[in-house]
Amino acid sequence: MPVSSCLSLEPAIHRKRGDQKRVKVALQQQMTRERLITRITQNIRDALDMQTILQTRSQK
Repeated sequence: MPVSSCLSLEPAIHRKRGDQKRVKVALQQQMTRERLITRITQNIRDALDMQTILQTRSQK
């Protein structure tokens, strides 16, 4: 492949690398949010008192 052809591909390669980095960052942010939601949900579940829930439900 001639050097001029390689040079013409360089911008496309840089764009692709930039796109890959953006996707990687977005996925990492999504995973962080999902872990946080899971942790919050588990904390709520741990804090729930089943007897109180059942009493409240039976009174309605």
